[in-house]
Amino acid sequence: MKSIDKPLLIAFTLLAIFGLIMMSSISIASSLKVSDNNSYYFFRHFIYIALGIVVFFMALKFPIRLIKKYHLLFYLTAAILL
Repeated sequence: MKSIDKPLLIAFTLLAIFGLIMMSSISIASSLKVSDNNSYYFFRHFIYIALGIVVFFMALKFPIRLIKKYHLLFYLTAAILL
């Protein structure tokens, strides 16, 4: 396996943990309005982080030659999806 940029991984991990802490502390009242669970938004944010990690590792295995070849198509697709 290729080596992973450790400072980037640490920064991602710290930001993800910080985001989870913020979601758990500021969304209690809003969560109770939406559902009976006071951690509704926390779990929702956690699921999005988990899906992001899965997509990250899938993209890590993607060949860089293919990305360079179709970079314009990827860029336009991402811009349209925004």
